[in-house]
Amino acid sequence: RVEKLNEKELKSLHRAMKEILKKALRLQGTSIDDYRKPKGRKGGYADVRYVYGREGEKCKRCSAKIKRIKIGGRSAHFCSHCQKFE
Repeated sequence: RVEKLNEKELKSLHRAMKEILKKALRLQGTSIDDYRKPKGRKGGYADVRYVYGREGEKCKRCSAKIKRIKIGGRSAHFCSHCQKFE
């Protein structure tokens, strides 16, 4: 839970979020359902995601199974080994 993170962990999380967003922008987004770029092509970020939309597949880092839960009506995907869910 975020309220349990210390200052160093918060800074690390913030840095990682910025890196992921920059990469997603560089790859021109994610085409999960019907999003397309102006010329009709899909964005390239979906090809490099580690967990989202990969329920039941192996984690690219540790090979544990990716799990999916619903939080507030939205799907959240995570590796039960690399990302501890409380």
